[in-house]
Amino acid sequence: MKKLLFYAFAIFAFVACNEAEEITPTAPQAPAVKGDAYITMAFSSSNNSGGRAGDSHQTVDDNGHHNAGTAAENNVTEALVIIAKCDELGNLTTPTTDGTENGIVSFVPVGGFTKSEKGAYSLNIPYRMDYLGTYKVLAVINPVDDLKTAVSGKDHKTAYEIVCNYAGQARTGANSDGDFMMANKSECVVTATNANNTSDNPVFANISVERVISKVTFRYADPDASFPETLKNKPNVYKVKTNVAGMITAVTEDFWYIVDKTVGELNYVYQYATNLNKAEDKAGKEYWVMIKSGYNVFAGGQLDPASVEAIWPNTVEDQQYMGIYSPDGGVTTEQVKDDLLSVDYETAVDNVTEELVQSLTFVKDEQATGTTDTYYVELTHYALTNLSKQVYAVRHIEGRQFGILADGEYLKDPQTDAKNSADEANYASFFNQDMTSVKNAINDATYNGAGLPEAFRTLPSEIEADAVTGVDTPHGDYTSIGAHLQYVYENAVNADKQVAGLVTGVIFSGKIYDQNGAPVPVMYKYNQQFFRTLRALLNSYGSDPKLAQLTENSTNQQAIDAGIDVYVDGRCFYYSAQIKHFEDMNDETLGVMEYAIMRNNIYSLKVASIADLGDARLTLTPSQSVVDVRAYISLEVSILPWIVRFNDLDL
Repeated sequence: MKKLLFYAFAIFAFVACNEAEEITPTAPQAPAVKGDAYITMAFSSSNNSGGRAGDSHQTVDDNGHHNAGTAAENNVTEALVIIAKCDELGNLTTPTTDGTENGIVSFVPVGGFTKSEKGAYSLNIPYRMDYLGTYKVLAVINPVDDLKTAVSGKDHKTAYEIVCNYAGQARTGANSDGDFMMANKSECVVTATNANNTSDNPVFANISVERVISKVTFRYADPDASFPETLKNKPNVYKVKTNVAGMITAVTEDFWYIVDKTVGELNYVYQYATNLNKAEDKAGKEYWVMIKSGYNVFAGGQLDPASVEAIWPNTVEDQQYMGIYSPDGGVTTEQVKDDLLSVDYETAVDNVTEELVQSLTFVKDEQATGTTDTYYVELTHYALTNLSKQVYAVRHIEGRQFGILADGEYLKDPQTDAKNSADEANYASFFNQDMTSVKNAINDATYNGAGLPEAFRTLPSEIEADAVTGVDTPHGDYTSIGAHLQYVYENAVNADKQVAGLVTGVIFSGKIYDQNGAPVPVMYKYNQQFFRTLRALLNSYGSDPKLAQLTENSTNQQAIDAGIDVYVDGRCFYYSAQIKHFEDMNDETLGVMEYAIMRNNIYSLKVASIADLGDARLTLTPSQSVVDVRAYISLEVSILPWIVRFNDLDL
């Protein structure tokens, strides 16, 4: 698995209460001091990360690529502003009942802010409070209706706590639900003093906000000029070297044999045959066996006496050289097989006994056991799995809210605690498109001829133009973050729970083509070996009791029921859990937050290579460790600002 590149993630950000700031509690002061206190706020676009500690400081996790996002992803229609008085320990104080103001809850339309040329939004009119001292300032951009309803009519302390603990759905720009919800990245605390006693000299709360949703994009593979003509213009096509078994058949030879001796030794009647198959009994004695027309040599894995027409012994004593034989007067000695069988046809027919036939096994042509062939796989569809159903309004961290993750800390989403204590039986309750449900739908729908299940979407065939800004030489020349796939909510679990059933993954559906670029109608796999025809498979494994009821004309369902993987319509599947948020440089153990989805990041996927033909049916288990999942594909996952994170996969 190629090591992942990581890139800082940015979005709307308010300018100064940044993620590095943490409030250090001190001893509480005397009761609040009355006085005019004006508070204002501003927010602007920036490239600060919504990721781990250090993401916004050009560390190894920052790839230098930034993405401004689409108009819908950046749209601002309304801001929910909450200003709440607190003591020096950071505890929110009780709202006053005497008519004085120690906090506000306000819905401000976009017209209530002034946008600068650099994209900064400043509150037009500052808020006046009746007390000096410390205040917490919380902003939610484009709040969802449920959250608006929850805080409407509430006092500032209650509303602040509601926002901090709100778990639900978030708007996703391009969808009908409206614009992206964004909220404080970090806790923002300001102190109003006597110097802030006029509206011309307010204390500024410069708040960093981030989208509470993430984005997954896809960078497609350019068509290869060396591919067959029919595949040169197709995107997402990969060359695959794999071992496909040939027609392993019995050794056959052409012979002249005596049909009738009654006309005299020098005038015997001879016949030319091409269907004599070499066999041997348990003692190693060789025979030539003629199979009746219409019978499969290996059907059922055991020779059936009813399928055998004649048997000739193959010993020196039973063969003779007949000299010149010229049925038509024009064939010379050099043109006639000298392995002429001395036993006539009638005698060879009499040799067919049940005891002899059942003692024989064919001598196979070991020169045709299979070769490493070139095939091509076109990735056509994808399904993202384990997509969280809910997200918090503000980012939660184990034991606290706000701020960025320190080393060893875990992000929390609304279901993190439940997921960390869950077993396979209830994984589906946390996710849309949980991995097990998608896997089962693939296996059912594909084998029943119903096509791909609903979870699958068509892979984009074009990249988004001019999607990346701020590209610098050390990080390579990426020209795009890739085409949009889906918006997703945060998903994080402890290291010991980073398993296939809990982390966000992706399943690709692909179409198989042969070395000439022609679509493969069907492929079979048995005992980890591929076959183009059922006949070829039975030629190799016809003696397997599990396949005893099959013939080369058996249906796909009969083959499936016998334990054969059937690639119906030449379609195969690949699963990857390698959507990493950061690389801990250790392939043996899972790192804290290594496989996680965090808000305000763009996870850009690219399939770097495909090692082999994928699965006809997925056999993953939900509890399978992500580091143990068989890697048919190499998935590169890179992370840039919006932030965009590029992920490249080897399939």
